Amino acid sequence: MPKYCLTARFPLGVYLGHTGDANRDAYPDPARLHAALMNAAAQGVHAEEDPNEHQLRPSQQSLQALQWLEAHPPTGLAMPEQQWLSPDTSRMMYRNVGSVKIDKTGVTRATENRAVSDGVSVNGAYGYIWDEMPVDIAEAITALLPDVACLGEASSLVVLEQQEIEATLTLDPQATAFSTERVQVRIALPGRTQHLREVFHARYGKKPPSKKADKFLKDDPIHDPPIPKDHLGTARYLRVNAADKECATPWTKVILLEVHGKQLGPEEQVRAAVALHRALIARIRTDVSPVITGRYAAGAQRPANNLAIQYIPHRHLEALGLKTSAFALLVPQDADSTVYEQLNQALTGPFPLRSGGKLLCQLKYNGHVFRGDAFWPAPQPGTIRMWEPLNVFIPESRPHNKQQGVLWRLADAGLLSVAFVWRDNFPTKETGPARYVELRDAAYNADVRIFHDHPVSRNTRSFVHRTNRSLTIQPWRGLVHLGSLQQDRAIIALGQSRHLGGGLLIPVDIPKSEFETMTSEMTHA
Repeated sequence: MPKYCLTARFPLGVYLGHTGDANRDAYPDPARLHAALMNAAAQGVHAEEDPNEHQLRPSQQSLQALQWLEAHPPTGLAMPEQQWLSPDTSRMMYRNVGSVKIDKTGVTRATENRAVSDGVSVNGAYGYIWDEMPVDIAEAITALLPDVACLGEASSLVVLEQQEIEATLTLDPQATAFSTERVQVRIALPGRTQHLREVFHARYGKKPPSKKADKFLKDDPIHDPPIPKDHLGTARYLRVNAADKECATPWTKVILLEVHGKQLGPEEQVRAAVALHRALIARIRTDVSPVITGRYAAGAQRPANNLAIQYIPHRHLEALGLKTSAFALLVPQDADSTVYEQLNQALTGPFPLRSGGKLLCQLKYNGHVFRGDAFWPAPQPGTIRMWEPLNVFIPESRPHNKQQGVLWRLADAGLLSVAFVWRDNFPTKETGPARYVELRDAAYNADVRIFHDHPVSRNTRSFVHRTNRSLTIQPWRGLVHLGSLQQDRAIIALGQSRHLGGGLLIPVDIPKSEFETMTSEMTHA
């Protein structure tokens, strides 16, 4: 059987669409393509007249092709370069709707506020690829293409064509819910074609209402028909340029939960991360892994890192194709299968996030899982990758004027925080304050450097989950160079709140010449 490629080109350069829950759609998935072809088959030039219903219906050849697509999702997808026209998901518009409102001033049109979808700017065409397709199925699908005028909203004009295109994603039937470098894509399942036909007949198959039944009603509300959601599933696709081997890093997988609704400010993020942590444990209910809870049995050896929860604003996720902010679940490298099974259980279904009885936001897991060692974009040529905190760092040690005869500064606290994350790399002999100095020196010897460290005067308790009340908390900011400890693209969090919303490192690239100047001027006491 020959290969079959289909492209979707948007002449206006913009794809506009919504998901079933009214959120903006990132790309036209195979399920949307199937629905568009179904509409073309039922109302286009190849449709047949149904003598019983006095309506058009799909031909038998079209139905066979659509049912074949249900059982055979694309083996490859092509995703062009794209960018959200407006990353702000909270923009609203007010417009008249198809209902009326009667008050003392008379009859007026009712208004309704709806979210604005500015869509996705697309540079190129989307592609759907089948490595093998029967000739008769290919001919039937090709015949339907000219009758598809839009993909997504009615204003999302499209041109569907049969032509060659290279896949950027390939179907991976062996992928699990948390396989990295995979994209979870919505597809039509067997029975979808028949389900759409049944929904259509239930909605439009009745006789038109009589003049009396269709009369004007006071305050007649608008009734949006429900979106058919049966016989839909997901398939996982592997990025073609994905690296084969993951490198060792403190957190090896990143699971993203999209945030819908309120976007969180800096002083809300630790509190929200704590609420999410508690919600995950409550959803798992029993025998929760200590990697998730952070609580280990007495005498058990504690790993350097547990599951970490970090809030990431959408401006830092655009390169990954996300349209919203997200909570990142950072899974440590020594997590076993039990951890993933329990997280899969916790992330199933609707996820309203509450704190203190109030709804903070709605979370949704859409299958976004990334490698921890390749989360951020690569540094630009001619630059050195540095890091700064998303908000602030919180030191993990009690500040002393002197420890072991050495002045203890914010930079020393930063080195110690780095050493705690890579604690397994640095065996120590000392205890107490002497151990802090030993770990600090180990990080420095691994070429870790702290630049431009300075204290920050803010609402300090907002950035701390739990600490000794007698401990003076001093938030700080600065630039961190992690030396030989990790790759330039790894996701890392430092400091006392690194497991619950604090100390997330954001990449900052500086010219090599500037970095050399900074290191030459640096002194370390």
